[in-house]
Amino acid sequence: MFMLVIAGTKVEENRLDSGTFNCPNENSKQSYIHIRLEKKATAFFVPVAKMTDIGEYVECQSCGVTYEPAVLQIRTQEEIETALAVAIIRLAIEVILADGIVKDEERQAVINVANQYLDPPGLSLEDLSEMIIPEQLNSTKKRSMRTAHALAELGSALNMDGRRSFVEIAYYLAASDGEVVETEKEVIKKLARRLGFTKSETAEIIAALDQMV
Repeated sequence: MFMLVIAGTKVEENRLDSGTFNCPNENSKQSYIHIRLEKKATAFFVPVAKMTDIGEYVECQSCGVTYEPAVLQIRTQEEIETALAVAIIRLAIEVILADGIVKDEERQAVINVANQYLDPPGLSLEDLSEMIIPEQLNSTKKRSMRTAHALAELGSALNMDGRRSFVEIAYYLAASDGEVVETEKEVIKKLARRLGFTKSETAEIIAALDQMV
C-alpha cells in the first residue's frame, strides 16, 4: 500500500509571558505579550517535532510595535526613584543598627536623608520605628542581604558619582551620633565593594570621609 507523506516545516508563535512594560513608542506603561518563534517539522501540515528556536520578541498591545526582549528591562524615572528611596532606607537601617544602639540623632539623620528621596509627607519617626523593630530581630547578615537586594534593584541606574554618594550617605548616617565605630565602618566598606569600588578605592573614600568628621 502506498502512503503519501507530506512533510515540511512551520513557524509557530508561543506566548511566554505577558504583563505591563514601559513602551518606548508610547512613552508610557502598556500591556505586552512576550513571544518565542519556534520552527517545527510537520507531517500532513501538523507540527510533530520542534526543530529550533528562531527568536523572541515583545509586542506592545497598544501600538503593536515589536521590540527585543531587553525592552522589558527599561525602567521609568519614577521606578528608579522608588528603587533609590528603598535602597536608601534599607542602607540607613543597616548602618544605624550596626553598633547595636539606635540613638535619637541617628533616627533624625535617617529621616533627613530618606525624605530627600520621598514624596511628602515622607517618612516619620513613627514609621521609622515600626521599620526598625523587626529589623533588630534579624541577623547582621540578613540585614546586609536586604540592602544588597535593594541596591541590585537599582541595576545600572547609578553612575560612579551616584555610587560614591551612597557611600557618603552611609558614612553621614554612621557619624550622626558623633562617632563612626568599626562595625559601622565594616558596613560602609561592604557597601562600597558592592557598588563596584576596589579595596584601595574604598579605603581612600573612607579615609577622606574620616578627615571631614
